[in-house]
Amino acid sequence: MKGVPINPILRAHGRVARCSESSCTQVHSGVLRSVRLALHPDNRISRNPQSRTQLSMNEMTYTLTLPQMLREQAQRRTASVAIRQKEHGIWQPLTWGHYFERAQHVGLGLRAAGLPDGGHVGVLSENRVEWVLTQLGTGLVGGVTVGVYPTSPTNEIAYVLAHADAEVVICEDQEQSDKVLDARDQLPRLRKIVMIERKGLAETMARAGTGDGL
Repeated sequence: MKGVPINPILRAHGRVARCSESSCTQVHSGVLRSVRLALHPDNRISRNPQSRTQLSMNEMTYTLTLPQMLREQAQRRTASVAIRQKEHGIWQPLTWGHYFERAQHVGLGLRAAGLPDGGHVGVLSENRVEWVLTQLGTGLVGGVTVGVYPTSPTNEIAYVLAHADAEVVICEDQEQSDKVLDARDQLPRLRKIVMIERKGLAETMARAGTGDGL
């Protein structure tokens, strides 16, 4: 089986895949339509900013998809803190505005990594900001997220990812990516593995049989 490409997530900006300016431009133009459809499927939500801010959380729960709810919160509470994650012992805040922006970057990055319309993305990670960024980013571009317990052994991971037809798998670190590589012969739809933590990336790329990780 040919090597599986490995890409690190560029955590500073929430981007998922490295690509050239020309390829990113092509993907960007092709994905924006999917993003618009995800945000405005039937135009039930008024485009008037004043009326939009009057939506109650109860109304949002019953009328919006998760990507739409994130968009609404980003517009209503742009500078308010949505999530905090501890890094090096310090809680780092993420505002609703940046949450939505980074989720869009993740979605576009997944498309740049080869995720097709309606594609399935597996996530093999502990609870962290990148998990929800992947879920919302995947939804923004019309994909489906499949969560896998990070404590699962290789055979269980292979079973879930194979039955989910996962084409891209987000792995928290080398430990998780090694499990996916161990199971890759059972994952015929797998196109790319994305690592959140860069530690051990060189070894993982070498094992995957990719020289440049692209």
